[in-house]
Amino acid sequence: MDGKKFLKPGFIFCCCVLVVLLLLAFSFTPGIAKGAQKTVKVPATVPWYNTRLQVTAGQVITIQASGRASTLKTAKGAQSGPRGQKIKCGSVASAPPPCALNYAKYGALVGKIGGSPSFLIGKKLTFTARTGGILYLSVNDNLRWYADNFGGYTVIVTLQ
Repeated sequence: MDGKKFLKPGFIFCCCVLVVLLLLAFSFTPGIAKGAQKTVKVPATVPWYNTRLQVTAGQVITIQASGRASTLKTAKGAQSGPRGQKIKCGSVASAPPPCALNYAKYGALVGKIGGSPSFLIGKKLTFTARTGGILYLSVNDNLRWYADNFGGYTVIVTLQ
């Protein structure tokens, strides 16, 4: 069989189109329609959880959280809800920064959009996005010590 039959311009064009479509399909990050809600589970064991939600600058976002998380399995006082514990991350000499959000309470729900600075969410926050990008969420802790955490938060994100 002659291999030249498969290298016709039409065949090459179709292969190129297929490759481009596959790349687009795998790189697409879905947003949600205005007023729609998406529920995500944010585990306490990862520094930044990718919600796979694309946010645009100027969009109004409401984030509500519930659940329990712990930033240290062996300490009962290390458990909290999305508002966090009494101690602020980075304020303990044996656990200096960096934290997901320095000097915000351990265990608090925090977020960031793309590579922008992180911000405090707590139990509920409504804000206007200053920048666009993917929304990431985290249970606030020292960035080196997520392996000893457990639990997490159920988070409802609404884009308006």
